Amino acid sequence: MDSIIKELTEYLKVIEDFDKDSAQDGSVLHEYLIHLSNMQARSNFIMADYKRKVRQEKIKAYDKIVTEYHVQQKYYAPSLAKDYADAKCADIAFVYDLAERLSRSCTHTQDGIRTIISSLKAERQFANF
Repeated sequence: MDSIIKELTEYLKVIEDFDKDSAQDGSVLHEYLIHLSNMQARSNFIMADYKRKVRQEKIKAYDKIVTEYHVQQKYYAPSLAKDYADAKCADIAFVYDLAERLSRSCTHTQDGIRTIISSLKAERQFANF
C-alpha cells in the first residue's frame, strides 16, 4: 500500500510542479495533456480497486460486530457500528481518497490546458491575418 501512496503522491507532484513558463509551447502542452490522461487512467483504476477493498474490509468489520452480538450478546448502536467499520477501513480508504483527488486534479488541470491550447490557436490565427 505504501508504494501506491508514493505513486499517487508523485503524480500529484507532477501537477504541482508543472513549469508554467512552458505554457506557451503547444507541443509541450499536448504532451502534458497526454501524461495527465495516463495519470488519470491509473488513478481511476486504483480508485476502483481500493473501493472494492474498502467494501471487503467493511464486510469483515460488520461480520465481527454481528458475531459479537450473537455470541457475546454485545450490542452496538448503528452509528457506532458504522464508525467502527469505517475506522477499520481507514488506511484503505485513504488510498481511495488520494486516488480520487488525483483524478479530480487531472480533470481540472486538463480543462485548464485545453483552454490554454485554444487560446494559443486563436492567437496564431489572429497573427496570420
